[in-house]
Amino acid sequence: MASGGGPVLSFELRQDVLYVRLPAEVADWETAREAVQQLQSLVRTHSPNALAVDLQEVLHMQSELLGVLVAIARDAVAAGGYVELQNCPKALREVLRVTRVQSLFRMPDAAPQPSRPDAPPSAADAAPDENTMV
Repeated sequence: MASGGGPVLSFELRQDVLYVRLPAEVADWETAREAVQQLQSLVRTHSPNALAVDLQEVLHMQSELLGVLVAIARDAVAAGGYVELQNCPKALREVLRVTRVQSLFRMPDAAPQPSRPDAPPSAADAAPDENTMV
């Protein structure tokens, strides 16, 4: 449930990388809206070279939050930085692939993508264990 304006995201800034952990509650519309506002504020305030977002607890994500992550990633790439999605759920990786924005993100725990978007997945393309930590 929404926290009524309280902190939704936990974060840490280390060596110009902003590490953010999204809670499972971002599937809730109100909490997702608060997370969007907090994430945008953190990025504006700290102006990191990189943003690392831990999605380990996230099962579903509101489209508004996904849109903000895409916008932040585009800005980061244009400025020579990056956004890394850690512990990205398989379903979200598929959404990013289908919408053709996966190249904006680093996903260290993601399986390699097929070389052609329409190529059938091979055994080597199988998703890693969802519990794997980075």
